[in-house]
Amino acid sequence: AALPALLRAFAPLLALDADSVACGSLEPLLRWGAATPFDVALRPVPAAVAKGRARAVPRRVPEFNGGFLLLRNTSGALRFLERWRALYARSSRTSKHPTSDQPLLRAALWETGADYRELGRFYGCPAWADRAATCAGFAPDAAAREALARKKRQKLGGAHGALWRAHVRRVDRGPEACVLLHGAHLA
Repeated sequence: AALPALLRAFAPLLALDADSVACGSLEPLLRWGAATPFDVALRPVPAAVAKGRARAVPRRVPEFNGGFLLLRNTSGALRFLERWRALYARSSRTSKHPTSDQPLLRAALWETGADYRELGRFYGCPAWADRAATCAGFAPDAAAREALARKKRQKLGGAHGALWRAHVRRVDRGPEACVLLHGAHLA
């Protein structure tokens, strides 16, 4: 809900999930965001859940995740954020599982027709990937390392395991520093 107000004050605006770690320079991305015409830039993910309103969204590969958003101060970006917030607020009141933010992000993007760009694969390197160990600023404690190992087993062995394995292989091949996202959610 705070993103529209922040977007009006700061443009471009980079929004990261609370469990994100930024390793590597974000300056080139912010310069690109200031110079390139678009509403929102998102990172691709190998698989997406089509539940609720997102069932109506045409399937495409790659799918997007909102853990790393680069937003420009445009009417399209503001419409997208307001629609995403409204869909999520309604889902939180009526859904058994209010964790529908990612499918609802795709629904809001599709419904508003926001002009989007796809970010490169190194924006959103999973913190549980082997690549994360190369980031000097990322030093999880023992409990976090254990949680990351569990998350890795869950992702690589889950329903979309083959897609996640392919994604991680691509990330691990590159020389660029990752911007790490989606660390362990610890109690």
